[in-house]
Amino acid sequence: MSTAMDRIIDIYTTVVLVGLVLLAPYTKVEESFNMQAVHDFLYHGTDLQAYDHVEFPGVVPRTFLGSLVLAVSSWPTVRLMDLTMGHLQDNRILSLYVVRGTMAVIAAAALRRLRNACPASSKPALPVVITLCVTGCFHLSFYYTRLLPNSFGLILSTYSLALYIEGKTLTAMQVMTFTALVFRCDLLAISLALGIEVIAREVIQHSGGARTLITSVVVVKLSALKAAVYGVVLSIPLDTLMWQRGMVMWPEGWVFWFNAVENKSYLWGTQPWHWYLTNATIRGLGPLLLLLPLAALGPPVGASDKQVLPLLPLIMVWYVAPVSVLSLLPHKEIRFIFPSLLALAVVAACGAYRLLQYLSPQARRYGPEAYNSKAAKIMALMARNRVLRTCVLRSGLIGIAIVTVVLFGARAAASIYNYPSGYAMQQLSKVVMRSRPDGAILAGRDNPAHPLLLGRFNVSSALPVVVENAELAGRDASHSDKKFWVELIGEGDGLEGQCVIHVDVFSAMSGVSRFVHPINTICTVDKTEGLQWTDRAAMSRYSFLMSERHDTPPSEEFELLFSTLGYHRFTLLPLPSVIAIVIHSSVAKERCSSLQALRPQVFVYRNRHRTKIVYDEEA
Repeated sequence: MSTAMDRIIDIYTTVVLVGLVLLAPYTKVEESFNMQAVHDFLYHGTDLQAYDHVEFPGVVPRTFLGSLVLAVSSWPTVRLMDLTMGHLQDNRILSLYVVRGTMAVIAAAALRRLRNACPASSKPALPVVITLCVTGCFHLSFYYTRLLPNSFGLILSTYSLALYIEGKTLTAMQVMTFTALVFRCDLLAISLALGIEVIAREVIQHSGGARTLITSVVVVKLSALKAAVYGVVLSIPLDTLMWQRGMVMWPEGWVFWFNAVENKSYLWGTQPWHWYLTNATIRGLGPLLLLLPLAALGPPVGASDKQVLPLLPLIMVWYVAPVSVLSLLPHKEIRFIFPSLLALAVVAACGAYRLLQYLSPQARRYGPEAYNSKAAKIMALMARNRVLRTCVLRSGLIGIAIVTVVLFGARAAASIYNYPSGYAMQQLSKVVMRSRPDGAILAGRDNPAHPLLLGRFNVSSALPVVVENAELAGRDASHSDKKFWVELIGEGDGLEGQCVIHVDVFSAMSGVSRFVHPINTICTVDKTEGLQWTDRAAMSRYSFLMSERHDTPPSEEFELLFSTLGYHRFTLLPLPSVIAIVIHSSVAKERCSSLQALRPQVFVYRNRHRTKIVYDEEA
């Protein structure tokens, strides 16, 4: 592949991944551990007692290795930014962008390694198509930059798949073994399948008997053992130090015991045995599934490459084996089969590549009689017929591309609203922004409050989507366009000037992380679980409440300050509404919440006895 083309694809891949980071920077509960760990590595260093996992350890321990690598990679940029712009930040959201942007760059490098593994005879077309197909799978592109163990595993699986395509199956097995023992134990299924393929290939190629079989088994075991040693040597000392439980810690061993031996994963929901095949795979690949059969076509006459990739072994090892094993467990999630979806996306790319080969002018010179395969004869006949070539083959390929892009865009748009508490805390950081010596907290003097804050359900701009309750907006119409801040007040109980924000369980799971906690203020964030709103003594110490409850204010002390929209479900509009949205931008603004069925999900209340709204009369 030419250097210019390689750079273009690198830029495209990075733009897609970073673009998804910018659209949805916040994190949910699944990635909370790694996100909090990266924050603590960056800002708490060796003060382990200040780390989030000390207070909130989670159900099973997780490794700190991925978080440490990401924190070290992000540290120079984060440090420089804190030194130059730290005094301007309401919170550490910019550091969050840097961390996830670094993850995007690492993922882009892995995808570059994957496309460079393609045979030289297929370049530059096949690497380009592979990049388009993989990045076109929304779940893969989106989760490449999320801080889940599955995402770390997906990046390493991408490197392993590249090695496999190059024929380095034994090395690919070592990478997957390391990944399974450190990040995702369920990847052992792929590692085992790779080992079996190595053994089978050695026996077949050398027509050997028992001696060849035994030798191959020994080689595979020693290679796997070597990778396992690397994994446990890196994981166990670090995690034993970080978890401080007075015992040797191998987190992924705990996870394997919890999920596979005790089979407790069902507590998070169950799916039927066929769910990965009939649901997850279809959602993961979408219309790209239609390209899979085309990958089995032989090359057209005159093509330089006879077999692009080892398709059947690839599907068996990377999809059939892990999906078969994981289907035995009751709890199923699409993220568990990301490496399998990646492999199928590569196979789909091979199908698109074959179709493009048959559509080329060189291949169209040969008629069906030049082929032995019935499928190849049909493809050659359709490629030579102008009507069929245009109406079926080219239109079909273009249609698949369009539907893929539309689905990607719809899912990306929906993902924006999956983190309502992240936007709520970001907005609250503006309201509770900087402390002055007299105890007042500025919210708009330096940075104006978000235009939606006083907009009375006005959804006229994109991010963050914040809906202000009508009561505050309508209290004094003369202040509707004023900047304001919140001034802390007290009642002589020793809590004057203190700002405590309570975050309930739902809010803690849907976007709030330490990166979005207010800084440069006297505010603290409290995540006490089981807080009873009827306990007035406990409630009175909080200046703000962030909760999913909206049935009624906690007490007469509190009033709703604002709420944030969250994604509920996707609703298809009737055709006239779609046409009106396309033609009239004003209609689009009014219908956008209907289109995605958005609804307020996180509600922020202020304590009237501890805070008061002060408007900037100079604004």
